[in-house]
Amino acid sequence: MSNTRPLNGADYLMRGFDYELRRHGYAGNACQIILELDGAISADALRHRLEVIAANNPMLGARATGVCHAKWEIPEKASAPKVRVHREDSGLAIKLVNEPLDGENGELTRFDLIECVDGKTKIIFTWAHALMDAHSAEHFVAVCGRDEMPLPA
Repeated sequence: MSNTRPLNGADYLMRGFDYELRRHGYAGNACQIILELDGAISADALRHRLEVIAANNPMLGARATGVCHAKWEIPEKASAPKVRVHREDSGLAIKLVNEPLDGENGELTRFDLIECVDGKTKIIFTWAHALMDAHSAEHFVAVCGRDEMPLPA
């Protein structure tokens, strides 16, 4: 498999839309799923699962390069999406919702775990819209959280 793939028309549109949003001070063209779980989850177990998924799917670490003939540059080995753990405090979720992805350095996905005082955990999964649609993101989160689900090819 080649380590580059050309951007399609939708990729160009999303890239331009992202640029304009960031130019005006917004987070960019990122989508998010926010889940509230009844209990705590292991950040280390999630990190390990994401390492396995990233090793099988290097597109998760791709970045768009070039201008006239832009393409996705796909690394031989993708780094796993970041998993950050936070303690709950006022306004944190709003700050995280408005925090942009670092797409120039290949960050197309990110997980933020907010440990709440009542023992619950909030998960904020952020992804670049050019990478996947909402249905695919729901499937991705389900695969990340359940060891018995097979990893997608």
